[in-house]
Amino acid sequence: LEDTLVDLRKQGRTILFSTHRMDQVEKLCDNICLVNRGKAVLNGNLREIKKRYGHNRVQIAFDGQQNGYSLQGNPLATKAEANEGYVSVELAPGASAQQLLKEVGAHSAITRFEVMEPSLEEIFIDVVGKTDA
Repeated sequence: LEDTLVDLRKQGRTILFSTHRMDQVEKLCDNICLVNRGKAVLNGNLREIKKRYGHNRVQIAFDGQQNGYSLQGNPLATKAEANEGYVSVELAPGASAQQLLKEVGAHSAITRFEVMEPSLEEIFIDVVGKTDA
């Protein structure tokens, strides 16, 4: 079914697709309308929506050890979570990925530094949280 939808999309066909699976939406849709409790809470071009919600997360992989450097308590990060082979960081409001890269690079050898765009699911949860409040 997914292959058929992708083929129709490539042909320029319009398809109305309803799902709760945000990963499917990200793969198959150009334009979206997110609905919560029967009301549209967000709509438009998927790429433009994702750009509006910024890039406030980064993943950092280190060459070996972090040399004892920790992101916990760093004013540039509101959350830092160690995973297998990398650290996932949520930037503090107003902080930039470039600032964080400069600071971390001064203390550790970085093998990968990637700014992550938010998933559609994260955006939906954020929007719904604001409209339900």
